[in-house]
Amino acid sequence: SSMVDKIAATKHNLFNDNQSVEFLDKFFQAKTNKIRTASAQHQGQSSDGSAALPAASTAEVDPAVVVVAGVTAVPSAAVVAAVKAVPSVVVVAGAAAVPLPKQATTAPPQAAQAKYELAVEHQRQGRFEEAVECYCDALELQPIYMEALNNLGVVLTALGNFDGATSALNQVIKINPNFADAYFNLGNALQCQGQFAAAIEAYSQCLALRPFAEAYLNLGVAFSQEGRLDESIDCNYKALNHNPDYAEAYNNLGLAFSRQERLDEAITAYRKAIDLRPNYPEVHNNLATALQDTNKLDEAVASYQTSLTLKPDYIDAYTNLSLVLVKQGKLDEAIASAHKSLQVRLAGIKPSAGVEKLAGLLIELERIPVIYQNEAEVQKCRDHFTACLNEAL
Repeated sequence: SSMVDKIAATKHNLFNDNQSVEFLDKFFQAKTNKIRTASAQHQGQSSDGSAALPAASTAEVDPAVVVVAGVTAVPSAAVVAAVKAVPSVVVVAGAAAVPLPKQATTAPPQAAQAKYELAVEHQRQGRFEEAVECYCDALELQPIYMEALNNLGVVLTALGNFDGATSALNQVIKINPNFADAYFNLGNALQCQGQFAAAIEAYSQCLALRPFAEAYLNLGVAFSQEGRLDESIDCNYKALNHNPDYAEAYNNLGLAFSRQERLDEAITAYRKAIDLRPNYPEVHNNLATALQDTNKLDEAVASYQTSLTLKPDYIDAYTNLSLVLVKQGKLDEAIASAHKSLQVRLAGIKPSAGVEKLAGLLIELERIPVIYQNEAEVQKCRDHFTACLNEAL
């Protein structure tokens, strides 16, 4: 009931023009009915029976401006990416798949090898549930099968089953304590759970065995989440020593510099990332944020618009753009951008969304700026607030 009450209250804190209120009334009426049903059924499990995703920790950023923080990279061509959106950061977490057995303790039987290779193909095609089934079949035939356990941990991470992933990867490390990829993948699974100190230890173990750019990058992300910005910056420079064309490392440098209020250095880092990867919408958004903070508003608007050209459904860029337009006094354009942000958010909510998904939406909605065009609208909001307060009292 408290969730329903919050939904009812939140819609009055968004916009004050009639079109928006009518639009929101219809949406919240439908979602309130869904929540009443879903709240009785939700048991903290995802639809595939795995553990429900925990809330991710967010970076300490200006709540009025959204940035993309901590891009966690993938060292292999066989990419498994799990994306988690949270109120003020977006973290992309990935891990490496091993294409063929190289370090198995014992040679796997032919049947286990066949199941393994089929699982790898499912994984490459993004069919993660099928991959899990085949890896488990391979492990039934060959219980000590390090590569199958490693890849199982990768796929379980992608599916959000972090406890299962951690268990599988720890078994790999018991079999072969010198398998660097297992420590890297374990760090990714731990970071997805917000266990940043443990992730730092795992990445450090990986780097002691085999230094490579992606491990330095992910270690830098974990340091950043712990607030250890100098160490994060150092890790990103080490990643660039291994790969001078690593756009993600320049992006993460920019994020760390921004948090230290070293905005000129942040802008330089973002521009370098864009030089290396022009079609990188998140970096254009982050560059615009830094330009906004240095009061270069026209340049910030241009960068936000570039970001939206590259990614037309980029919610954060719409929200940020609306804030800059308000500063420029362009209220009609600001309202249009904020409306677009809201519409994209709502379009992504399925009717079957559970309570946690809707609670996340409420947090998103609270970030949309309230824009008043005249004194009458301000007074209307004040009167409404006073009435609600009196009713509550």
